[in-house]
Amino acid sequence: MFKKLASLLILAITILIPFTLVAHYWISDPRGVMRELYPLQASVSKMGLRCSTGSPIWLHEVAELGVWELKALSTQVAFVNEAGDIFHCESGWNNGFLTERIEQDSRFRFGSLTKPITSAAIHYLMKNSDLTPALNVVGYFSGLKSYEEGVGEATLDEVMRHVSGVRGEVFVGKGRPWCPYAMSQAENFDIDNRLKGEFKYSNLGYCILGEVVAKEMGDDYRNSIDKIFGLSARGISFVDSGYDEGLVARDYRFNDFHGESIPEGFDHYAVSSTAGMVGSASSYALLLRDILSENYEGFVGVGEGGCDVRKIRECYGRAFYAYQSETGAVVNVKEGYMPGSAGVVIVNSKNEVLVWLGNSDTDNAANGEAMQAFIDQVLGLGY
Repeated sequence: MFKKLASLLILAITILIPFTLVAHYWISDPRGVMRELYPLQASVSKMGLRCSTGSPIWLHEVAELGVWELKALSTQVAFVNEAGDIFHCESGWNNGFLTERIEQDSRFRFGSLTKPITSAAIHYLMKNSDLTPALNVVGYFSGLKSYEEGVGEATLDEVMRHVSGVRGEVFVGKGRPWCPYAMSQAENFDIDNRLKGEFKYSNLGYCILGEVVAKEMGDDYRNSIDKIFGLSARGISFVDSGYDEGLVARDYRFNDFHGESIPEGFDHYAVSSTAGMVGSASSYALLLRDILSENYEGFVGVGEGGCDVRKIRECYGRAFYAYQSETGAVVNVKEGYMPGSAGVVIVNSKNEVLVWLGNSDTDNAANGEAMQAFIDQVLGLGY
């Protein structure tokens, strides 16, 4: 009897200790536990990966890379070739592990992939109105001349290329940024002339560009950009909160702060023109294909100033940065990040468009290493 009880006790301890340890780690570091589980879930996601009929073999490999290298269980990748044909692949689930599957029209957050569309709208207006790259945006909104006391100067071209010297942010937590709400007050444009010509990535700058679009079109930015490019008919819209209703659920395991219980608290309307769009990889790829067909002068191209295209995120132009991969191919690239989501668009020398979207931050997204490795591998596959 004693031996039987001892055996049962040993069995109970054998079961309870691992359970207790798992419970302890889950309580103390749930994201760490989810990171450890990622390879197992990624294997399941990979098994469900599927591509449209006729897709090149390398596109399937790109989709797999997105799951493994960019750490997203739920992904879309879309490719528009030189002839205008679109191919696409999807993996993962809409609302968390093992829920309904991602489809071609499932919608993700674009994040900063919004910026090239805002830039394209400026190019559209420069082609179809009196706007020029030399327009001083401060005087444009304030009505004041650049030589008047206290009035700075930042041109459309400088703002598009992130070299205007404008200082400030549009992502201001729970506060209210001055852009887009107080554009006529020249003192809001804090421009450091010492930084003129020096690249400094500016979300505020693209809010300013969005308000140029709005003023020229006589409406707010969202309606204006819809009128120019027919976004709503393409299945592209804007996000209004930190929650994911109607969108693919985000995975925050590689984000150390934001999550379901702590959604981002910034003004989502204010960031409409810099990071506010949502839609599918296919809808974005087809929109960009149509924009590229307009051949807007300077929209695609290598950044100025003798930059090194072999270094990621160094050579910015008016909508993308140029990057030369290990294969020697030079492409135009733009990345997009929001808490729990990521994306990238790549345009090659034939104006073929590749878009990847995923529902997780890439691991250590800020340093760009994972995305650079992904781009290098994509270009090595034959794109």
